[in-house]
Amino acid sequence: MTQEPINTLQFARDLSRLEDHLRWLSSGGGNGERDESSALADALLTLIEQLTNGREATPAIAAAIRVLDDKRTENRDRFESRQAALQAYSERRRAEEEVTQKVECPYCGAGPSDTCRSTGSNGAYARSESHKARFRLARSLNDGVGDASLDSAKRDAHARDVLVHAPDEALRQWAEQELDLNAYKAGQISLDEYKRRWPEAHSDR
Repeated sequence: MTQEPINTLQFARDLSRLEDHLRWLSSGGGNGERDESSALADALLTLIEQLTNGREATPAIAAAIRVLDDKRTENRDRFESRQAALQAYSERRRAEEEVTQKVECPYCGAGPSDTCRSTGSNGAYARSESHKARFRLARSLNDGVGDASLDSAKRDAHARDVLVHAPDEALRQWAEQELDLNAYKAGQISLDEYKRRWPEAHSDR
């Protein structure tokens, strides 16, 4: 079978376009999420680089397979860290809710075991402010519930891990606040400094 001649310039343009697309996939594509397609893109980029640099096919393929395995492991570890951070955040929110519902809300009047309710036309905003006020009151009466099983060092370590691996801003903000709270309790920052950083959260501590 006769091999068709290759247009060198067209090949270079096509290869460049392919590499650009693979780099886009490697970075997570349109949503920034690194998954199986990003790992495959990294492996194929490695294979192209190896072959265009003159390496033999077998070691080039072996190098690409190693990259694929490594990237899959990285992606799996990142996913597991994210899931752990989300689970920890959810557990903390559940614990906070248990504490919060032990007292009557000073904002909307919801009784123990009842959820905060809307207080007028502001709807969800009013309900959110109500819940914050109720939570501050509950924590001032029963400080530390939900965290009793963790000493300060463990809370700090957990918060730092969440700060590094959290997938969204809400989790990172929670971790920053937790670190500042522990720093205040340890005497590393003043109450005024803690209130300055977090004016709407735990202001009665």
